Amino acid sequence: MKIVLGIVLLTIMYLFGMGKLENIRLRDLSSLNSTSVVSSVTSVNSSSSSSSSISLVSIAISGAVNTPGTYMITLYLTLGDLLEKAGGVLETADSSCYNVDYIIDGTEKTLYIPLKSEAKKVSINSASEEDLDTLPSIGPSLASAITKYRSSNGSFKKIEDIMKVDGIGSGTFIKIRDYITLE
Repeated sequence: MKIVLGIVLLTIMYLFGMGKLENIRLRDLSSLNSTSVVSSVTSVNSSSSSSSSISLVSIAISGAVNTPGTYMITLYLTLGDLLEKAGGVLETADSSCYNVDYIIDGTEKTLYIPLKSEAKKVSINSASEEDLDTLPSIGPSLASAITKYRSSNGSFKKIEDIMKVDGIGSGTFIKIRDYITLE
């Protein structure tokens, strides 16, 4: 019943030019009841320039996106939807720092997509196995090997010394070098 009422509301809004239907999803309609549909229909009849049932929010997005700027979106859409409006992310965007499934609830005013080079670095001299495991191509066994090497041989003097750990070669080093530090 709620979905039928929502479709009726959307049809009326469409006929009166009241919004972009591509930004509305069925989950946005799940909280509708007959009272909100009636009040929305009344709103449509009295004024064709506003809608009381669909909330828009202004979000500024910057950083590693193709078209940074401020966008009006329907509440409860995902970050992926916003990124689509912003032309997608750059190849240099650090995808480990954001979640495209994150639901925008209106508390956000600005969002920043970091570059890969801006990602938080992990200290190979002091990080826990859990932190080391977050590095690309480093799983639990290599994280354990790094901490064991550190215990036996002391701190690494340069980041390239990580290749002295069994199982970490030049290929793995290339994948993690931008994400590690000695500090």
